Amino acid sequence: MLIRAEMLMMDGRYDEALIDASWALHQMPNNPTAHGTQASVLWELGRPDEAIDRLKEALRLDRWNLAFRYELTTWYLEVKRHAEAVRTIAPAARLLPNNRDVQTLYAEAQAALDADLAR
Repeated sequence: MLIRAEMLMMDGRYDEALIDASWALHQMPNNPTAHGTQASVLWELGRPDEAIDRLKEALRLDRWNLAFRYELTTWYLEVKRHAEAVRTIAPAARLLPNNRDVQTLYAEAQAALDADLAR
C-alpha cells in the first residue's frame, strides 16, 4: 500500500494516496516509512500541521533518518517555524560537517531564526 500511495502521489491523486497511506500506517503503526509517506501526502494536500506531526513521528521512530530530518526542516522553514527548523537540522549539521546540503540548510534555518530574533 505504501508503494501504491507513492505511485498515486506521483500521478497527483492525493486523496486516493491518503487512503492507501492511512491504511498502511494503520497496519504498521511503528513503521517510520508509513508515517513519512502519510506525511508527504498530507503536505501535498495542504495540511501542513498534520504533515509535520506525522513526519515528526517518523523521525522519532528513526531519529537518524537524514531524509526525514531534511524534509522536516524544509517544511518548518516553509511555515515559518524557524526555531524548530534549527533544532531539527542541527544534529545532522554537527554530525555531517562536510555535507554541503545539510550545512546549507542549517545556515538557511539559522539565518531565518536570527532574522526573527532581530525583529
